[in-house]
Amino acid sequence: MISIVLEPNIMNTKKIISILLLVIAVTLQLQVFIHQFHQTADDNVLQFISFKSDWTYVFKFAHDTAKQHGRIGQYGNILLNSFSSYFIDYHIFRLFILIIFVMFYAACFLYFDLLLETKTYWITITIAIASIPLTGYHFP
Repeated sequence: MISIVLEPNIMNTKKIISILLLVIAVTLQLQVFIHQFHQTADDNVLQFISFKSDWTYVFKFAHDTAKQHGRIGQYGNILLNSFSSYFIDYHIFRLFILIIFVMFYAACFLYFDLLLETKTYWITITIAIASIPLTGYHFP
């Protein structure tokens, strides 16, 4: 009878524990965003415009805002915020926005990790997520 003894790979165990700790830390740090949202006065005005106007006015408002600010990114910003103001009360929508937010951080740090050929992805993403100010981001 042949007996196979499986020796646990200590490096894989440490990596799994590190990933689990990272997931727990991110979940604890970001769970506040699911239960509440923080809007600026501009967000409130935009939400009011979205509810009281039709989409042609919202497109005109986005065009005027982009022209006044001189930023092409305002087209997407105004339209996405107007669209998302309809779904702000749903927890699943807030969770979706939060996942996109975290994935953006993860993609940026993974890109820089591959670009610079370093092995610092996990520590940089952990520090970045841990240092997110809880009231500094205005999610839709």
